[in-house]
Amino acid sequence: METENNISEERKREAFTNAMSNYGLEKQLIEEAKMEIIDLLKKTGRENIDKVVEWLEQNRFFEAWASIHHHNNCYGGLASHSLDVYRLAMKINADRETPIPEDSVTLCSLLHDICKSDLYYYDREEGCMKRNEEIAAQGHGIRSVRILKSCGLPLSRDEELAIWWHMGKHEQPFDHPEVYESTRNNPFCNLIRQADHEAATIKK
Repeated sequence: METENNISEERKREAFTNAMSNYGLEKQLIEEAKMEIIDLLKKTGRENIDKVVEWLEQNRFFEAWASIHHHNNCYGGLASHSLDVYRLAMKINADRETPIPEDSVTLCSLLHDICKSDLYYYDREEGCMKRNEEIAAQGHGIRSVRILKSCGLPLSRDEELAIWWHMGKHEQPFDHPEVYESTRNNPFCNLIRQADHEAATIKK
């Protein structure tokens, strides 16, 4: 027998899907982006990557918005942004004298914003998207790291830092300035930051 909470959650999912499917990326494009991201993640061969993919599917990563008022603010926008960051990061990395391992670049560029999967929701009464402030309070980049760790994904320290500080000093909450300072001259952190910033600027 379905509980009240289960019914409520199912109705939220249905309302979100119905409202968002009328605008944003075409469903076919969303499906193509989903398949590409899953394929790229699995090709890394990283331990427990299947659990990460399962989390992405269960938490609507592929349908989610990347923002409400800024870049990729549409249905499927988060997956589209993640692919943009991946492509830019790979291009930048290819020009480096000492390239960073591709599996690390793939994981961090595609999953840096995994925290946004369930961050935005559709308010049926007001007819607009809103941010879940309770989830937002859990942090941004640091929440992405925590989600990946909860899936059992092993991350190197540089990978953790690249995801955690991909927004630089705009990370919320900014409660570890000494850690941020240690990333300012970290090539990998700067690579992900640059790719994310350029991708967001292009799609504003």
